[in-house]
Amino acid sequence: MRISAQAVFAWADFRITLAERPRAKGRGQTPQAGTDSGSPGFAGRELLREAVARLRDGRWVAVVVALAFLAGVIAIAGRIASGQAADNLRETALAALPLAAGTLTGEIEKQRLVPLVLARDDAVRGALRRAGKMKEKALNDKLKSIAGDASASAIYIIDTAGIAISASNADEPASFVGIDYNFRHYFQEAMSKGAASQYGLGTISGRPGLYLASRVDDGGKPLGVAVLKVELDGVEANWRSSGFLVFITDERGVVLATSQPDWRFRALAPLSAEDTPPA
Repeated sequence: MRISAQAVFAWADFRITLAERPRAKGRGQTPQAGTDSGSPGFAGRELLREAVARLRDGRWVAVVVALAFLAGVIAIAGRIASGQAADNLRETALAALPLAAGTLTGEIEKQRLVPLVLARDDAVRGALRRAGKMKEKALNDKLKSIAGDASASAIYIIDTAGIAISASNADEPASFVGIDYNFRHYFQEAMSKGAASQYGLGTISGRPGLYLASRVDDGGKPLGVAVLKVELDGVEANWRSSGFLVFITDERGVVLATSQPDWRFRALAPLSAEDTPPA
């Protein structure tokens, strides 16, 4: 990827990059799609279907702290042409980067407490104790109301077997109720560690989003997991309006969210077989 100016905000193994947007189609390079199945430069269909990169517990908290105190690492990369224009571009990118990062973390901060609160909710615990023995209309309605207030894509409750017993979209054709999420990494990690975050594709919707999960306990006994999914369409739209190319990559260099839609889920460099993400 050839970029005349680039600013990077890094935290843990993840980074937000803000750069000059390509001026015309064909100028510079987009991340490689990699058609050779033996050389997966692009995470491709398997990456799309398998849910991209997990964000280990606490990393989003680290982002918020880093941004709040303007800590972290900011670097300038790529070739910068000489002259005042290049200097101005660099200064603009550096000034805009915290704003771009703040848009993301602001959205996450708004959402991350919801599953924590639901994990302590008596109605949620009661539904999990019944474990699907009856329809949970009252809880479904409650989750739908909360999802609307929080601008969440979906909120759902999963029992210890991995089955969703209640969801904010229970009255929709693509309801999550009855779906088996036992294979999803965010469910497995939340059950074992108490909380989890993962960026990936929806099993039913096929749409990308950030999953925030908290385990529901009752007297020290796990009952299930409360999950909130938030899609970052609004954040990406905000980035696009900035006029810069903004994207988030994980430690493997896979683009998770971006102002350039056709870059999403592409790798900035060829991926090895070991880099296949968890579901």
